[in-house]
Amino acid sequence: MPELPSYDQLPVKKGAPPGSAWGLWGDDDELGSLNLLTLERVAAAARLVRKGAVFPLNLRIDRPDPPLYGRGRVLHTITGEGSDGRDDYLDNFWPQASSQWDGLRHVRHRSTAGTTACATMKSLMVPTAS
Repeated sequence: MPELPSYDQLPVKKGAPPGSAWGLWGDDDELGSLNLLTLERVAAAARLVRKGAVFPLNLRIDRPDPPLYGRGRVLHTITGEGSDGRDDYLDNFWPQASSQWDGLRHVRHRSTAGTTACATMKSLMVPTAS
C-alpha cells in the first residue's frame, strides 16, 4: 500500500467536507480506514500474541449513567415469574449511546446534512419488523 497522505495532503473531493478522506480508497469504497487491515497485517498482529488474555472493552448495559444525549435509562424487564421459563427484554436501549457503536457508518460528518462518504442516511435505514 502506498504511503498515506498527511492531513494537509488529503485529496479534495467535490461535495466532501474539508479535511475528510472521502475517496482516498476510491469512489466506491465502503471501508475507509478499515482498508488498512490487510490479511498480512492481521496475521502479523496475531503473531504478537503471547498470553492470549481476553478482556472486555464494553461498559455494563446500564452505563454511562446518566445516559448520554438526554436519553432515558435502559429498562430491563423479566417476565414469566413462577412458570417453567423466563424471558427478558430491554426497553429504551440505545446502542449508539453505550460504549459499543452500532456500526462504523453511524457517525457522519456534521456538515454533510445526512450523508456519509459512501451512502445517504436514507439508504442506511433498515426496515423494522411490524
